[in-house]
Amino acid sequence: MDIFEHARSHHRRAVRLVGQLQQARSDAQCSEAFARLQEELRAHERVEAELLYPALRDAGAMQAEVGGLLSEHTRIKALSARAAAARPRSEQWRQAVDALAASLSRHASDEESEVFPRAREAVGESLLDELADAADASPSARKGNGAPHQPGREAHAGGEWI
Repeated sequence: MDIFEHARSHHRRAVRLVGQLQQARSDAQCSEAFARLQEELRAHERVEAELLYPALRDAGAMQAEVGGLLSEHTRIKALSARAAAARPRSEQWRQAVDALAASLSRHASDEESEVFPRAREAVGESLLDELADAADASPSARKGNGAPHQPGREAHAGGEWI
């Protein structure tokens, strides 16, 4: 699986999980979906912000786009924190989750249709292979659905990813 497929996979799972969050009918369903979403976002953050984006910057490619994508990650984190701070299923929570859903969808669409094709051209195949190997070696890739559970740390607390 290449680095772009890792990111696409995280996009699909995150969008699906936020949809489950929007459809949750109980606080327990909200908590479960939110915790799984946070795990997925942490894994996604590792692939993009820790592997792909620095490689693009180091290659001198797509500087402005990388800055914009990192800003999107910051916005998604802030929306996640807003949702985490609100009472599940309250109006504030629904607004934050709806905004989060829209931001995730836009982020995934922009990256997959515009950024990834240009990034593939900007970075050599050997570096892409190294990035894929690094993503494959991560605990989140082996688990298949997000970052490993961190004992003693609530995934929901503060909406944090990392």
